[in-house]
Amino acid sequence: MHAVYCINWTEFERGWSHRPDGHTLHVSKEVADTYRANFLACQPETVPHEYSKPGDPFLVEVPRDVFDRLQFKGTIWGHPRQQMPIPSPALTTEGA
Repeated sequence: MHAVYCINWTEFERGWSHRPDGHTLHVSKEVADTYRANFLACQPETVPHEYSKPGDPFLVEVPRDVFDRLQFKGTIWGHPRQQMPIPSPALTTEGA
C-alpha cells in the first residue's frame, strides 16, 4: 500500500441539498492543495444553481496499481459510486 492524498467532493443543488460527488487522489499534499486552490479560484462570485465543492486533503492508502497511475497522471478522479479510500489512522501528514 502507498500513501497519497484524497479530497472528497460534495455536490450542492438548489432545492435538493447535497450529496457525495466522488473524490480525487493526488500524488502529494502540494498537488492536492494546488488542485483545490485552482478549482476554487475559478468559481463564480455568485452561487450557481448546482456546483461541487472540495473538502480538505487527507492521507489514504492505495494499492500499487492506483499509485502507479497517480505517478503518471498526478491526479485521478473517482466516481461517487466507486469505493472511496478510507483514511488510515496510522498515517500522519509528517513525512508523507
